[in-house]
Amino acid sequence: MNQVYTNLIAKIAKIGIRPQDDKATTTTKNLLVFLAILMSLGGIMWGSILVAFNLYLPMLIPYGYVVLSFCNILYFHYSNKFQFARAFQIIMSMLLPFSMQWMLGGFLASGVVMLWSVLALMGSVTLLRGKNPYHWLFFFIGLTLFSLWLEPYIARFKPEIFTLQVSIVLVVINILAIISIVFILAKVKLDKDLLTKNELAEAYEKLNLVNEENIQKHNEIASKNDELRTSEEELLQSQEELRTVNSQLENHRQKLEETVEARTSELREKEIALKQNLEALKTSQLEHQKLALMMDNTDDFVVLLSMDGQVLYINKSGKKVRGIADDVDIFALTIEDFDVKESPISLIGEVIPEVAEHGQWIGEIKQRHFKHNELIDVHTSVFPVINHETEEWLCFAMIQRDITLQKAAQEMLMEQEEVLRINAEELETKIEELNQAQIDMKAAKDLAERANEAKTQFLANMSHEIRSPLNAIVGFSQILMMRSKNIEMAREDKQYLENIKMSGENLSELINNILDLSKIEAGKLTTSIETLNVKQLFKAIFHINKAKTIEKGIKFNYDFDERIPELISSDRTKLNQILMNLTSNAIKFTPSNRQVNITARKVHDKKQILFEIEDEGIGIAENRIEHIFKPFEQADNSVTRKFGGTGLGLTITKKMIELLGGSIAVQSNEGEGTVFSVLLPYEEATQVEINREQYNIDGVVFSPKNKVLVVEDNQLNQDMMRAIFQELGLTMHLAENGVEGLEKAKEIHPDLILMDMHMPLMDGIETTRKIRELADFQDTPIVAVSADAFTEQQKKAFDAGVNEYITKPIDFDKLLPVMVKHLKKEEVSDTTQSTALNGHKALSAEALQTIEAKLQQIEQIPIFETKQIVGLVNEIRDLSEGTNAPYLVLCDKIEDAVFAGDEEMLKELLTEIE
Repeated sequence: MNQVYTNLIAKIAKIGIRPQDDKATTTTKNLLVFLAILMSLGGIMWGSILVAFNLYLPMLIPYGYVVLSFCNILYFHYSNKFQFARAFQIIMSMLLPFSMQWMLGGFLASGVVMLWSVLALMGSVTLLRGKNPYHWLFFFIGLTLFSLWLEPYIARFKPEIFTLQVSIVLVVINILAIISIVFILAKVKLDKDLLTKNELAEAYEKLNLVNEENIQKHNEIASKNDELRTSEEELLQSQEELRTVNSQLENHRQKLEETVEARTSELREKEIALKQNLEALKTSQLEHQKLALMMDNTDDFVVLLSMDGQVLYINKSGKKVRGIADDVDIFALTIEDFDVKESPISLIGEVIPEVAEHGQWIGEIKQRHFKHNELIDVHTSVFPVINHETEEWLCFAMIQRDITLQKAAQEMLMEQEEVLRINAEELETKIEELNQAQIDMKAAKDLAERANEAKTQFLANMSHEIRSPLNAIVGFSQILMMRSKNIEMAREDKQYLENIKMSGENLSELINNILDLSKIEAGKLTTSIETLNVKQLFKAIFHINKAKTIEKGIKFNYDFDERIPELISSDRTKLNQILMNLTSNAIKFTPSNRQVNITARKVHDKKQILFEIEDEGIGIAENRIEHIFKPFEQADNSVTRKFGGTGLGLTITKKMIELLGGSIAVQSNEGEGTVFSVLLPYEEATQVEINREQYNIDGVVFSPKNKVLVVEDNQLNQDMMRAIFQELGLTMHLAENGVEGLEKAKEIHPDLILMDMHMPLMDGIETTRKIRELADFQDTPIVAVSADAFTEQQKKAFDAGVNEYITKPIDFDKLLPVMVKHLKKEEVSDTTQSTALNGHKALSAEALQTIEAKLQQIEQIPIFETKQIVGLVNEIRDLSEGTNAPYLVLCDKIEDAVFAGDEEMLKELLTEIE
């Protein structure tokens, strides 16, 4: 049943499709066909209902819709007039239900049949592919209002059989039918998404196999290069010996050639005579007997073969020469009995095709003696016997002469030469193998480059397609969070906003993980060594994750070895990602009422740090440990279903650890827990001053004279950027593509240009290049804002002339410093500036009293009641945020003491604040 359903959907999906249609056009055409089919099913249903009630005049409307839809789809399929068919189908689909309603006496009397128009309205949104569908919405609203106005006048048309109970049943039927159609559409969409996901996983697996094969071929070529160098040295030694013997062999070769030439001439003369005799065979039986007598007395083996390979004749002397007994039925023999597999030349595969093409073949092949079963060398001539009157080929003639003794003599004469030639031949063979290996390596390299290029392009497209809508999600959430400071918003709503932003950032991080994995496999991931405070980084990992452990009811501890230098040289980003991935995994797989411990210890007498992340979670089966570092792999499939994740985290973590010169080990007992041990080398660093500029929106007042041009084609991104500029007090000048952006830049001469990279008509790179060619725009700052995060794309953008590159989703904390850098600011008074930059305000007396009360509550709560204390600390932090009170720092210190279980430190902190 499932196969029938799949075949039916596949056939419907081909209606109206042309080879030149892209994926989006194909999908839109499919939607048109499905809309017509589903609405037609509804028409058939309503037509049948009206026939059952003997309402033949109203019946014409639904059946007429079915006929018109069928004709419209046929017209669209054969003429490809998609726009006309789309408009016609939407109009029919909206008018049909309303027409039915008018003829049946109104809304309730008709069972609210106008609900079917909603399907047409939904179809118009998808069928228009991003174009403005609001005129269809207005059309629908107009029909609805017109129907409401018409209701009193058409009530008299209500059929008497349509009682209140019948109308209610019709309402239920309409609603159930529409829900069923929506369910079918959702099921089709879900099947397509699942198919796309499976194809993505298979494509990625094939790319990995190609990379592994390329590495193996590269190693084989390196080994063959070593063998070639050894053979070259041996060849140089043998060449001297070859020159000495060449002169001695020359005389033997000349004598041998003379002997072979004489015997060959003799054989050719006999072949000519035999041909003449064979031709004469057709003219006279007497001549045939004479020819047979001559062939029976020759020393050669003569055989005639039919055109299909059947033996027709073997001469008597030939039978003796080849050991064929007289009682053997020669007609049971075929050409296959003479096609010896040990022969370098095949009768069937090479000789007969050569005769068919050129009319004759002469050469040497191997044959087997029928009696002794020994291989012999024979000089062979094969040619067709032709009827000259009709030019028809009658059969094949094969003449063979045993040259085994001659070959032996020749081999004896050439024995010394062959010995010397061995090295040369081996060298030639190795050279050929090397050349072939080089060709294979180049082909493999080209294949790998094409595969990597295809994978890179695929990932770039996926990254762009996902980041574009993600940009709107993260951007609008940031805008709402900024506005929430100035409006009354429940703390729960603020948390919802924070969750939206955090989820968007997590999805962005997942995309970055996939890109990181691609860079790792392509060998393009590099390190950026800098001076960092490892203790500060380690504690930050603890603080970032402790909220998750509180929520899950997990005891979370950390221990940092004070022998570790405070400042080290390493890659901050990658070290942070390594520890964050392992810690997040430990928390994710640990149930409540268990614990997670993270420790950092210095290895004795070595410049190495051992990080250990220990959990009491579900553990890993012993036979699955070796698989967890492979891409898209987890302990088992149930882990993915229960805990989520892509299976990329540990793969990227392991690669980054190896990139930093370290190693990772795993110890686990299933059902008891897991310990990940990361050993990393380090270099001790000296104290440096780290200057990090911090920008705050409250501390920046932009001049209204600033002119900022935003070149962006996506409607949601336009709205988001407009909202950001509104928050900053700036006016945004918009261009929807590169061509319009170029003209707009010439018109307004902006102070800053925010340029999207992927746009219709002219992309961002070409637009930037053309702007830089203008004399007045050499110094105008241009900032690329793109969903393409690949380094190659960024390099192209910088080469074209952009000053900055920001990836989507846009992080306001990254965009604001760029705008502060390039735009004019307003001068503000010292008091205003101090308040704006610091963002501080005085703490109210009521808030101060509340905070003191909560601190007293903390003092009365036992330290092991972690969840209760942290809840009070978060309430104090909310009250103190945005003020000049010192409670924010105190909150961090109290949390440190609570999570470390340091009761003395907690009492000391509470005493100090008093």
